[in-house]
Amino acid sequence: MFLLLAIAAGCAEPFDKSAAIRKAERATQAKKFEKAIALLNEVIEHDSLDVEARFRLGLALALDNQPLQARLELRQVIDLDSTRADALEHLGMLAFGAEDRPEAIEMLEWAVRMGAQKIHLYDTLSYLHFQQGTIEEGKKWIRRAIQANPRDPRFRVKLATLDHFIGSFEDAKRTLEQLVAAYPQYWDAKLLLGQVYRQLGENDKALEMLNEALANTQGHEDHLQELGMAKLKTGDTDGAIEAFEKVILRNPETSEAHYGIGQAYMKAGEREKAKNALEIFREMQQNDKSLKNKQAKFISNWQDGLVKEREEDFEAAVASFEEALDHKTGDVGTHLLIWLAHRNQGQSTEASRAYRTLQRLIRVQGREFKEISFTLSGRLAQKGFDDKAAEVLHELLKRHPKHEAGRYRLIQVYNRLGLNAERDAQFAIFRSGDFPAPGPLEDDSLFEAQSGATSFEAGYIGAEACAECHKDRYETFRETAHHLTSAKASSGSILGSFEPGKNQVVTSNESLTFEMTQEGDTYYQTAYITNEDGVEGAQKERFDFSLGSGKLGQTYVYWDSNRLHQLPISYLSATDKWINSPGYEDGKANFSRPIAPRCLECHATYFEVDAYTTNVYKRDEHILGISCERCHGPGSKHYENQKYGSEEETEGSPYILVPSQLSSELSIEICAQCHSGSSVEAMGKPFSHRPGRDLAKSYKLTDFERYGSTHRSHSNLGVHSANQIARLTESECFRKSEEMTCVDCHNPHVKERGQLKVFSERCMKCHENVEVCGMSDHIGSEIVDNCIDCHVPQKHDLNMGFDTAQGFQFQEMRDHNIGIYHEVSARVAERMGKPLNAQ
Repeated sequence: MFLLLAIAAGCAEPFDKSAAIRKAERATQAKKFEKAIALLNEVIEHDSLDVEARFRLGLALALDNQPLQARLELRQVIDLDSTRADALEHLGMLAFGAEDRPEAIEMLEWAVRMGAQKIHLYDTLSYLHFQQGTIEEGKKWIRRAIQANPRDPRFRVKLATLDHFIGSFEDAKRTLEQLVAAYPQYWDAKLLLGQVYRQLGENDKALEMLNEALANTQGHEDHLQELGMAKLKTGDTDGAIEAFEKVILRNPETSEAHYGIGQAYMKAGEREKAKNALEIFREMQQNDKSLKNKQAKFISNWQDGLVKEREEDFEAAVASFEEALDHKTGDVGTHLLIWLAHRNQGQSTEASRAYRTLQRLIRVQGREFKEISFTLSGRLAQKGFDDKAAEVLHELLKRHPKHEAGRYRLIQVYNRLGLNAERDAQFAIFRSGDFPAPGPLEDDSLFEAQSGATSFEAGYIGAEACAECHKDRYETFRETAHHLTSAKASSGSILGSFEPGKNQVVTSNESLTFEMTQEGDTYYQTAYITNEDGVEGAQKERFDFSLGSGKLGQTYVYWDSNRLHQLPISYLSATDKWINSPGYEDGKANFSRPIAPRCLECHATYFEVDAYTTNVYKRDEHILGISCERCHGPGSKHYENQKYGSEEETEGSPYILVPSQLSSELSIEICAQCHSGSSVEAMGKPFSHRPGRDLAKSYKLTDFERYGSTHRSHSNLGVHSANQIARLTESECFRKSEEMTCVDCHNPHVKERGQLKVFSERCMKCHENVEVCGMSDHIGSEIVDNCIDCHVPQKHDLNMGFDTAQGFQFQEMRDHNIGIYHEVSARVAERMGKPLNAQ
């Protein structure tokens, strides 16, 4: 028996590495990522220098939503073969996604040098260099993008913006003049060109360009400021004063506007007004200088404290940190450093006091320890204090062992410190996924902000339950765009045609065609690909949900196990045709774009989310459409009490929110979750925000602090599909009203789209005297039936283009910046058969 076993063991087949890699590739194509990862790890165990296996492992990890493990694996690929352009590109994009700009730039530029020639790489590199302040490098990459795709006007605007930013006004002028000649209604380009003309002293041209553009878009304070200066230079004192007054009305903190209006008053001979305006300007300049001084002192004291702690002079370190707080009260990261300094010194009483202060600040600010400590570790590493960054990261990982970004940063820190054994130990944990349990803490719960429960058990019941008592309202609401903004795929919810001849998208790539088909009650989207040998392959995925009410169009998503991905072909209502999904490059078949929770938060009432992944959801736990509970809060307690309880509810019921009882600010913030125009980043678990709660406690509003702030990003300048509130707050109607909210114009319970008379009647509630309108005499009594087309006009959404074989397409939607647009009014009058030139 022993002899037979020995012979059998000696005859065992050797490990077939090539076969294992092929199996892993098939598993990856079938989206069985766990199987692929296991097979590739087995290959690497047999041959740790197999570059192809490591590369495929990196891709499988990335597709399995393990970006940090993927970056580590791809790093090893580059160490083994520095010419792998594909590995460099993937590593660079993963670093970009993690906001690690230096690594992203290094890897992507390296990838291009190794042969990767792709437009999205050029565009990404230009953005990264702009963020890093290396503008000339950014311009170089934008030029390469223009050469690669001269049809896309957005790259030329980006180039001109960079030139304007660094003062290369002649270059910006040449680019923009060519652009506006090709696109006469590209108003944002004309606004920028007007600014450039002003900087070059070509005030007449600046006036012409700015007047034309501002007649069609209200623009930003900067544009009105430039208009005012241009009018001042050309002697139009009254026009300059009017422009500066508008700037000050929008943003009283614009010091340059106070200076400009002071100069205008001086020229107009109104010396007292000029004196007051210039005094305000000087005071603002002094305050600005004081603020900059405080920031500089904060940084100086903060760094001094770190140096003192490195020298183990803990008492002096704490003193420096406390002095830093004199210049920036409430900086949580500095309070965290004070706690660590006391603890390192063995001062338990002081450490406990500092800990309680830290806990209180975290709770008041609605933040979490993991966010604060991770951000602080980045600041420390950036300033060269890697040793302190490692200590802070240890505290983070003690509480949150599965915080992958924190562990990856700790590996990088150890590598820079030369602590190879510690680095390798952390890397082994990362590779294995065997994370330790949270360590012993003073009281970890003190650190965590209260975000509220978000499971189905916490109270979501769906609109159908509401319909039992509110049937009439439910029946009208079912027809609204909010209710229809997501739905299960069916013949009723998918608007595109499956009829032969109308169900295909032909791309600019002769090898690629898309086809939409129906098989019984199931609908599919298929990409047919022909390779160089003429062999046809295909990827076929099912329509599972539609997203979008159909006003502009729809896009579609599909389940891959418990992950949601976007399909590459969408439907466009304006043309009644299938089209590449927004942001997709024509001629490519990409079925891998994940549907992140932030997308679904604006297209669904609820999805149960795996908080540690990008696009993993519980398939049976969701409520489609934006329905009752997104505005009134979860309804289970209200429902149970009304149906089974004896307690009588009043209008002030604690079980359901009545939005009409909120302040105007909180009422608007219900809509601002999706219509603010702000880039928002969730601070808690997705779908955890509750109506009536301060929006800033649930989201970081990264474009501006909240809907009423004057500190806006230029990204909200034009019209796009989710910035209605940002545009509304620019309008005189909103700024002169203390109580105006979205529901003054919109009834969320009834479909009213296209009913211009209904909306106009709401305008007339405030603007009762129709004769105030400059068009009333010309149009006559009909004018009260349509305020909308003139004052809330349709404009192109240039932020969401559709790339097609024939070029980019942009759709129109209403601009909520309620204003006076002379050219628009002229077109409306002509359409009504009453042209202005007929007078």
